[in-house]
Amino acid sequence: MLLEENMRIFLEPVKKLGQYDELIETIKDEKTMMLSGIADSDKAHLAWGVAQAFPGIQKVIITYSELKAKSLLEEYSFYDKNVVYYPAKDFIFYNADVHSNYIVEQRMAAVRAVMEQEELTVVTTIDALADKLVPIEYLSRTVLTLKETDVVDLEEWKTNLLRMGYERYGQVETAGQFAIRGGIMDIFPFTAECPVRIELWDDEVDSIRAFDVSSQRSIERMESVTIYPVTENPVTDRQLEEGIAKISAELEAAVLRFKEQKLLEEAGRLTKVIGEALEEIREQSGTGFLEKYITYFCDTPVSFVEYFKRDALFFLDEPDRISEKMSGVESE
Repeated sequence: MLLEENMRIFLEPVKKLGQYDELIETIKDEKTMMLSGIADSDKAHLAWGVAQAFPGIQKVIITYSELKAKSLLEEYSFYDKNVVYYPAKDFIFYNADVHSNYIVEQRMAAVRAVMEQEELTVVTTIDALADKLVPIEYLSRTVLTLKETDVVDLEEWKTNLLRMGYERYGQVETAGQFAIRGGIMDIFPFTAECPVRIELWDDEVDSIRAFDVSSQRSIERMESVTIYPVTENPVTDRQLEEGIAKISAELEAAVLRFKEQKLLEEAGRLTKVIGEALEEIREQSGTGFLEKYITYFCDTPVSFVEYFKRDALFFLDEPDRISEKMSGVESE
């Protein structure tokens, strides 16, 4: 009752806006409506108020900068805690392990939320939506789920986890790692707060428990666990080899053109840069490189926009500045 009363109190000021009813009806008619003169401090409140008229669907707030997105996220979370942030990649730092892992962790948490929840709000920037991803149907096929009594082939799981971007260690310490010791498999899911320990009886799952990294003590027993990839764009061995072959063919053709023009220094530089990228991709340790060349590994890459349900509600914060930002992204 207290929650409902608080929501009513927050919603009343929004409903008093002269265009509120018109805005709701316009959206219900699947049309676009532009509002002007709204103070930055009121935008999250208004978006939340409008969202209340459309329960049970996903909402997306798109803005033009990371700073503005984080501000909207903080303000919106005051009204609704079920909101996540989907950041853009910062390619200047993307291959620095700590920074890139944090960005991908945030992005994958948002992807998981979108895949699992019918109703939530995502705050993002227009440049984040410009990134190319594998279709959600393909990504969903790479997600692994394990429950008690399931039969497990440890070698197959090891191969799958490596392909999903996980790294094998003697003992897991951070997200994105796994360890196998006898009939025990520890996995630290990339989108989870703590690792899980899967104990086998012969080849059957006997128990699944979340545990503390420091003490190694069990936190709780679980009926099942879902493992999402470390990379947003996991590829099969076949896709990997086909993509590498495409890049190699283009590299060979480009180097030949440079040599025909007597640009030997440029040919050498290109060979070195692409050669290093291919080596990283082959080892599947350079997810930043793989993301940059995703069009070679996936015939139909999509935007994050296409991950949302068809009835999702989109809010654009300052469309002119979004358009300006997008023009800059495309020119880069």
